[in-house]
Amino acid sequence: MRSRTIELIRNKGNLRKALGHNIEVFGIDPSIFELDNLHLLKSVPFDGHMTGVITMSWSLNKRDYPKLLEIIDEILMLIDNEITNG
Repeated sequence: MRSRTIELIRNKGNLRKALGHNIEVFGIDPSIFELDNLHLLKSVPFDGHMTGVITMSWSLNKRDYPKLLEIIDEILMLIDNEITNG
């Protein structure tokens, strides 16, 4: 979903302008084109992509990441026990 949203901005908007002054960190010059990204805010595809990114991020943070952290902690405890107790 995130990559499709970036692809939409890249094809229908101005990614250089979307990055703003941060683009200088990458050694890239600002855009020479006047096209901005305001029209994307009124775009149904962009709205759909952003809704997908937001809901997916919320779901991952609330449902999946806590379980993943528990599993990682269990694995780390097993590794620690194996190192400690041989």
